[in-house]
Amino acid sequence: MNKKGRLLKKWIIAILCLAVAAFTIPLITTAFLADQEGPVVIVLDPGHGGSDVGAVNYRDGLNEADANLAIALACRDELLKYDGVEVYMTHTGLDKSTRMALGERVACVDTYNADILISLHCNDSSNEAAHGSEVYVSHSQYKDSYNNESTALAVEFLKEFRELGLRIRGVKTRLSNGSRIYYHDNGSVEIGDYYAVIGTTIKRYGVPGILVEHGFVTGDYGYLDSP
Repeated sequence: MNKKGRLLKKWIIAILCLAVAAFTIPLITTAFLADQEGPVVIVLDPGHGGSDVGAVNYRDGLNEADANLAIALACRDELLKYDGVEVYMTHTGLDKSTRMALGERVACVDTYNADILISLHCNDSSNEAAHGSEVYVSHSQYKDSYNNESTALAVEFLKEFRELGLRIRGVKTRLSNGSRIYYHDNGSVEIGDYYAVIGTTIKRYGVPGILVEHGFVTGDYGYLDSP
């Protein structure tokens, strides 16, 4: 197996651990399922893909889109082993001449009647020493699932990442510049979230979304490729 292949395998192993500990138990036992019958429905979104490779580590031959897809496929395959969980993906690999619009990704929430959208990414920085994991959630307090429950899930992600040896950069929110506004049914108004996989998911479908930055394609490469 070449160096890139070994790296992706290590990503998969890491996320399989995460999938069991951070998805299956918390999601089934928290309020994502408290008031509904049937399984919890998760949409996994491998960020970027096709002609959009995302962040690139040219030195070691890694692009973000490949890592994101490997992570998502591994998560899906592991989660499908468990009762009470349905898992769908926004895509399972895109032709190199195409890309998938954010609106198409978010629409999968409606297509599959999902309870949550989890967008999987790897981070980048002009500072090659930057490293660590972070998770973005909505700042909105309109529903518990938007911030409170999503934050609880994000914390479970980060606990697992800490166990794997990654630096923890925290649970974060990022507001839009005012171009996205939430008008809620009770008449309240909030500035929307910056990331479409969070903000548009809430605005169009009333479903929470989170964005996971597993690590930096350059700064965390050495850790991920270690024996």
